[in-house]
Amino acid sequence: MTEITYTRYPKACLTINGHSDAVRTNGHDLCCAAVSMLVCTFMKRLEDLNLKDKAIYCGDGYARGEFTPRGKEARRGLEAIDTILTGFRLLREQYPENIIITGGKK
Repeated sequence: MTEITYTRYPKACLTINGHSDAVRTNGHDLCCAAVSMLVCTFMKRLEDLNLKDKAIYCGDGYARGEFTPRGKEARRGLEAIDTILTGFRLLREQYPENIIITGGKK
């Protein structure tokens, strides 16, 4: 199970934890591949933005990107979270047993 959690304030943060362990198609876990691509896209976007107190962590089955939502680039960072969450929601529709999304304003 992959759990995606997010907050917007006081820190904007997106955390992805766990492996999806979806049914394999031709030997491949397509859900896991999609999660990995969304994570890589989000992390690259954060890396490219000039955000306050930005921190990016990636490891096996775990990724976290966070920043303080202040400054000119903060809107773009929040838009990145919204965009990637859209991708995770679409993925959850296809793999409801393997993806859980929690969070919001905290």
